[in-house]
Amino acid sequence: ELANRILELLQSDALGKLEIAQRLGKSKPTRYLNDLVRKMLETGLVEYTIPGKPNSRLQKYRLARDKKNTR
Repeated sequence: ELANRILELLQSDALGKLEIAQRLGKSKPTRYLNDLVRKMLETGLVEYTIPGKPNSRLQKYRLARDKKNTR
């Protein structure tokens, strides 16, 4: 499943949508990828690297940290 592949990519590094799309073999983010990342944000699987600016061009995504084990 695509969500699992995205989670695997984010285990090693924070990535932007374009970087995620390229590592999945796409030239740019698709609507499906955008929707999937949004759902992953809503469910708490991933989080923004710049939480205060969700529309920043520098925005990247990382695996959500466990709230109990903040590093």
